[in-house]
Amino acid sequence: MTREDYIQAVQQVLASIVSDARQRITACFQLIPAAATGASFDVFVDQDGEGFLDVRVSLEGRDLVPLNAEIQEHSEIVGTQMGETDLNPPFPLMDPDDDLDFDVQSVLADTASLWLRKLWKELGIDSSIPVSIASPEGYGTILPICLT
Repeated sequence: MTREDYIQAVQQVLASIVSDARQRITACFQLIPAAATGASFDVFVDQDGEGFLDVRVSLEGRDLVPLNAEIQEHSEIVGTQMGETDLNPPFPLMDPDDDLDFDVQSVLADTASLWLRKLWKELGIDSSIPVSIASPEGYGTILPICLT
């Protein structure tokens, strides 16, 4: 699979879950407590490069545990699970032993981040706190992205 084929396959999966993601993001940002000083869409990809993607909203501020508990029900925007034969949502399952000409983790993080940035813009959420997209594990070539 080429880099472009992989990006297109990931974009198709993200497009298939966009309605649920919109609902989760909207619900999550309606629940953000006044004590929050910032929010981040944290993009997590698996270290082996198989294609797992998780995206969670996390809050910044004092007393992080209670702050994040306020949004916990809606904070998982994308969560990948391994089924019997493939991933759910059905992201392309990659073999980390394949000799690819691209870094699966960074391409996946970048593709998800661009999708999130577009979603955020479409939703038009007026946030009173800074909102960004980040990869806490350092994957991606375009991160962090400031949304507000």
